[in-house]
Amino acid sequence: MDIKLPTHPVWGRAIGLRRTGAPIYLIQGGSGEGEPPAEGGQGDGTTPPAGSAPPKDGEPSKGGEPDDLGEGGKNAIKAERALRAAAEKAQREAEAKLKAIENANKS
Repeated sequence: MDIKLPTHPVWGRAIGLRRTGAPIYLIQGGSGEGEPPAEGGQGDGTTPPAGSAPPKDGEPSKGGEPDDLGEGGKNAIKAERALRAAAEKAQREAEAKLKAIENANKS
């Protein structure tokens, strides 16, 4: 059974259909002028997405500091650090046990 797939004016022929019947387009965009936006991009490909303006001269760009992450982000960082510390402690203990076994085997 040959299904006629729709053609988008920018992205070309659809590569398939969703369960809902909506077409699936292969979106490959570049950063060149006049090209469609890259996958996940916004707009017509010529204007940057909202919130992506470069920092003003002399103003440092905002990084991913814990202050900018909110309460959930801070909690996630604390949990990650606690898990990492526990894993490193377990690794040190395992190395100590291994050394003890090796020393016992030598004598």
